[in-house]
Amino acid sequence: MDRYLTGDEEKRLLKLLACRADTAARRDHAWIRTLLYSGLRIGEFSQLTVGDVRAALATRYLFVAAELRKHSDGVAHDHQVFVHAALRQALLDLLALAKDGGSEADGDPLIAGRFGSAMSVRNYQLRFAQWAALAGLPSEASVHWLRHTCAMRLLRASQAKDPLAVVQRQLGHRSVESTRVYAHATREELETALADAFPVRQRVTRRQLRQAWQSRQEVA
Repeated sequence: MDRYLTGDEEKRLLKLLACRADTAARRDHAWIRTLLYSGLRIGEFSQLTVGDVRAALATRYLFVAAELRKHSDGVAHDHQVFVHAALRQALLDLLALAKDGGSEADGDPLIAGRFGSAMSVRNYQLRFAQWAALAGLPSEASVHWLRHTCAMRLLRASQAKDPLAVVQRQLGHRSVESTRVYAHATREELETALADAFPVRQRVTRRQLRQAWQSRQEVA
């Protein structure tokens, strides 16, 4: 499972978005955080309404009806996501932006597209790709990586007796077998293990560092 953002990549992406003041960037910042903190699929998220978010803030659970979810075997079930503090703030930001855009009725899409209907999944994918490129993320990074990133973070932060079961419930997997993909070594763990196994033993002297610096100055 390499299709996720490392801690450094996630920070770069969120920092880039946080520095932008325009409405579109603020909206993208909010929905990207929502996916990172909830593990929702983009198809599920794209169908949420203003009323869904208001209910989530009131009950502390974001409910995703089975009708909004797709599974490879064609069978879906209702799903709920606990609204923890970070997720709550992201949802509040989305609700405020929806209100600013004129979406106040419960049935209004949480994020509307150009003609008032819910923004398309394709549009989310394109916008994420633009930000990913600006943040220097891997070229293959996609919006679905946010779901994987949520799972990886939760699995490694959980103190539960069965962390996989926690991730399974968060993602709404029908079987824990679908969740086991996240139990493999992370990119960071592999890199650390390789660096420890094959350390660079050659000492770099100050003279070598100065020579390298002078070479860079001459090129510049």
